[in-house]
Amino acid sequence: MKAVFRADASLQIGGGHVMRSLALATGLTNTGWSCVFASRPGSTETVPTLGSGDLEILDMPDDASEQPAALRVALPEGVALLVVDNYGLDSVFEMACRSWAKRVMVIDDLADRKHDSDILLDQTFGRDKADYRSLVPGQCDIFTGANYALLRPEFSAGRLAALARRDTNKSGINRILVSLGASDPHNITSLALEGIRQSGVEAAVDVVLGSGAQYLNKISRLVEGLPQARLHINVIDMASLMADADIAIGAGGTTSWERCCLGLPTLAVTDAENQEMILDGLATVGAITNLGWFADLKSESVAHTLRLLDTSPSELMNMSLAARAICDGQGTRRVMEHICHLFPAAKNAN
Repeated sequence: MKAVFRADASLQIGGGHVMRSLALATGLTNTGWSCVFASRPGSTETVPTLGSGDLEILDMPDDASEQPAALRVALPEGVALLVVDNYGLDSVFEMACRSWAKRVMVIDDLADRKHDSDILLDQTFGRDKADYRSLVPGQCDIFTGANYALLRPEFSAGRLAALARRDTNKSGINRILVSLGASDPHNITSLALEGIRQSGVEAAVDVVLGSGAQYLNKISRLVEGLPQARLHINVIDMASLMADADIAIGAGGTTSWERCCLGLPTLAVTDAENQEMILDGLATVGAITNLGWFADLKSESVAHTLRLLDTSPSELMNMSLAARAICDGQGTRRVMEHICHLFPAAKNAN
């Protein structure tokens, strides 16, 4: 059985689309599927993990109208499953691929355009199926909510140990994770580091960036000026860094569900419109402190919030309890189970 994932990554859009698609592709590959990524040039540079394994990668033309033909030329025999995770594609693209792919799955979190799909997944906490019912065919299976978040297996594997460590931590903030996307095009990382410096909180600091980040050199110099800080580039084992941290400073993309799975309290920053619903929902239940839009954020706000939480371990615990209740890390397994129902031959073969 072959699956093609149509997902891109770039310095502008970040790596979230590719990373969540990779989680599903890894799960399918482990059960015998052959998975291919169809991505625009530059995706592997933004997400090096995409090009570091055995996955076949097809370069897609910039013009969306040319992409269905490009897929047919590259894989003339067709595929069992086409997974589309791309804000720039809709029912027009999906319909053009219908005779080439037996089934079409869409991963979305905007609910702002029509899709021609058999499966629609939106892993946003609080999302209602009704938001998509008029946007997909009547027979489309809609899955919504963080219970279906596509996480890599290391997150579910490390969940129990991470939660147990948090449950015994009574000493406030000892380790801070700063992770604002592989590219961080707005350089929020620098502001976060200045806030940590101003806070006076004595904690180790792990800073995560991709090798292609525009402000990498500037951030490297800032990290050198913080003796307790360490810069991690092109991180593979993000789950371990999250498990070891007592609090994160991060954005509101797909990594929100990774942090929730491991019960990691977060100071969250909005750097894209599609993150507003995510962070509003997480703040409402107490899983994060929402610092608002990056353009309005001041380092003094970061410093003030860190000082408050450092002296209130009980508040850190409350945030952790709220976060861990949102996502258990089993979303990839749940989605794969449904795919197996659509392709019983693949299930029987494994």
